[in-house]
Amino acid sequence: MENPGGLFGQPALTTNYTYDAADRLTTVNQGEQQRSYGYDGLGRLTCASNPESRTGGNACPGSESGVDRYVYDLAGNLLSKTDARGWAVQYSLHDVLNRPGQKQGTSLPLTRYCYDGMTYSGGNCVGVEGGYNRGRLTGMGSAAMSAGGLPESPLIVRQWTYDQRGLPLTSSQLTSGTTFTFAYTHNRDAALVSQTYPSGRVVQYSHDVAGRVNSVAGFANEFGYHAAGALRQMRAGKTRCETSEVNDRLQVTAMRLGRPNGSCASVVDVEWQIGLAYGGANNGNVLQQTITARLPWWPPPPDPQPAPLQLVQNYAYDGLNRLNFVSESVLSGGSGGGAWWRTWNHDQWGNGWIPTLDGGALDGATATAASQYNTTKNQQVQTAGGLPIQYDAAGNMTAHPVLGGTMLYNAEQKLVRRHHAGVTADFAYDGEGRRVRKIDGGVWTTYVYDAYGKLAAEYTQGTPAVLGTRYVTVDWLGSTRATTDAAGRVVSRRDYFPYGEAIAGTNVYGNRHLVPSYAAAQGLSQMFTGKEREGQTGLDYFGARYFSGAQGRFTSADPENANAMVSDPQSWNMYAYGRNNPLSYVDPDGLAYRVCQVGQNGKEANCTTQKSELSDKQFEQFKKDNKGSLTFAGGKVYAVNEDGSRGAQTGTYKQTDVDIDNPAFGAVAQGIRAASPATDPRFIAGFYGASALGGLALYGGGAFAGGQLTTLGLQTSAATEGSTALAGTLNFSKHAVQRMAERGFTRDMIQVTIKNGTRYWDPKNGTFNYVLRGGFASGKNALVGVNPVTNTVTTVIKGGGIPARLIPF
Repeated sequence: MENPGGLFGQPALTTNYTYDAADRLTTVNQGEQQRSYGYDGLGRLTCASNPESRTGGNACPGSESGVDRYVYDLAGNLLSKTDARGWAVQYSLHDVLNRPGQKQGTSLPLTRYCYDGMTYSGGNCVGVEGGYNRGRLTGMGSAAMSAGGLPESPLIVRQWTYDQRGLPLTSSQLTSGTTFTFAYTHNRDAALVSQTYPSGRVVQYSHDVAGRVNSVAGFANEFGYHAAGALRQMRAGKTRCETSEVNDRLQVTAMRLGRPNGSCASVVDVEWQIGLAYGGANNGNVLQQTITARLPWWPPPPDPQPAPLQLVQNYAYDGLNRLNFVSESVLSGGSGGGAWWRTWNHDQWGNGWIPTLDGGALDGATATAASQYNTTKNQQVQTAGGLPIQYDAAGNMTAHPVLGGTMLYNAEQKLVRRHHAGVTADFAYDGEGRRVRKIDGGVWTTYVYDAYGKLAAEYTQGTPAVLGTRYVTVDWLGSTRATTDAAGRVVSRRDYFPYGEAIAGTNVYGNRHLVPSYAAAQGLSQMFTGKEREGQTGLDYFGARYFSGAQGRFTSADPENANAMVSDPQSWNMYAYGRNNPLSYVDPDGLAYRVCQVGQNGKEANCTTQKSELSDKQFEQFKKDNKGSLTFAGGKVYAVNEDGSRGAQTGTYKQTDVDIDNPAFGAVAQGIRAASPATDPRFIAGFYGASALGGLALYGGGAFAGGQLTTLGLQTSAATEGSTALAGTLNFSKHAVQRMAERGFTRDMIQVTIKNGTRYWDPKNGTFNYVLRGGFASGKNALVGVNPVTNTVTTVIKGGGIPARLIPF
């Protein structure tokens, strides 16, 4: 039950779930909001009806329109997805491994996907297959498109090559007639050693014995780490040091930026130019932030130097851990004044508004009353001034009188055109759904990505806003708080309201006008949580969709409702940001976890890569699915003995970074069945499996295998195992035992399949799959899935092809 005490005059809300005979979620009922899902006879999602992205009250499985619908071929490949507008994305030209070769759709350019060493040229995949590129995406091209009434899209081509370990050697991106090329080298531990950028500049990395970066040649050194692995200190350039402190729960408690006379460890208090200190609750809620800003060291400040400007922000939360109060006051610096506060209310479904405040003024887009929402669809339909806000049938905001004027989206819910204040901006995307070009008022910006999917460069027409090198200091959320030049001078500072609006450098807000860098131009557009802020609208580009700090929510519905969790009724709101707790959570995909196995020598092995780390949601499911067989404590993974006690260490885990990748391409590029129910953790695993760009990556724990364990005493030998991961007695999950009985598998057949079959890695389920072609007398194939950490047979399959997601190993 949500809101049991009837907060803010809203009634208590009970969330009810129903399931079919196959244990598939079919309905979610939250008062006046209902969600429904339909499946075919093979358990594949064919219909999804969410109030934010449907027409009227259309429900599943009966409705043929006005909802999200999915179609598959006989091999289980997704052929099309049609949204409530009737706009479709189609996949075709699947190869023998069930990988899609082509994508097209309403207002989408025709895109081709090339594998195994083939490259894109003239609308086709050409070249020779084989070598180390086999099993990987190596080329992708989206044809130029110019259709009546739709934004023009240029020819976009991306290519990749790999080494024998599946690590990228080169990558390139062609956009608007210009090719941008990268090159990479890695060490024996698969860590990145150098990256050559399109300009020819080479960035070189060195690592310590634990594999952590300890220098970036010419840019950063003096890296230091806390015992749990979090970064403790770093020198950027010659005149700039950053340090951080964490508590025993690994929560950040302090961050500082200063100019050292010697080493970073020798910086004294008076030399720290920026300080951030945090106080938090045991549940992770941030309760307080203290901000310290000293006057710039040049020109020289008065002697003696005045006290720094010191501000304190305090935060409070309701019974559902939603932020409901923030205040700021001046501790030192200035002559008093500058204090302000705001409150938030939320309804049962997580729609929020600011009813009261003191100090400053609200943006015209901010909701101030519950009446400004259509609660049956979780949409803000009015501004505080009563002006209408409009949405299309798929849940995308199409008109806002304050934020963005009018907006047009393609079939993948990507913004392709915005018209605001007389200026038109057009956007183009590659086959992965990444924005690669923006033309805003006639000014072109090209976005270039490296082989790891990270934005590596931006090229904009005109004179650069900043000349020379700039260093960026970010806070615990990844938000830009300061930029410094090569001489160590702080040239700009930023503080934020909780949902990311920049606090003005005036006397209204904490006397920030006393520190000139608060009012200075920042020179870069990355702001709240590191996302790019559109100058005209103030919207932040999050990759999958746009976010409005003024509204404290996204402008489009959550794709596939991927953040929804049955255990958390508040998570079903498809517009809410970070569960309305923006100081503890980062959307859209949460925090990532790096998971490794530990070999007999005690060293980490088979770690997830940057492209296949687990989100916090996946990691929680990973722990749940391995309950009873694995336990997690202090960054280490242990086996569980038969008596329930902790056994030997089998792996490690570490919370690493914000995962902002758009899940759609991981599904498309590897032929993963993207239309499975978003509430099923196996669907989430498929979305965020090992990327075609990241090479082989093991989840090191059989993520999402699950099931009760049954020991049948099947012994493995050196000849049988094919991997050091298989040793001793194999266990059998309850699911595997049931499938053995149904499909006529004996223990001897399993042993022969493991011994003689071809081994593949399944990044979706974190298992080795052994395939013995013609293993049955009937000529049908035999497949055995094995969790390499728990030595558990997870499933057996008779007949069928080899799923596209499997990677030869």
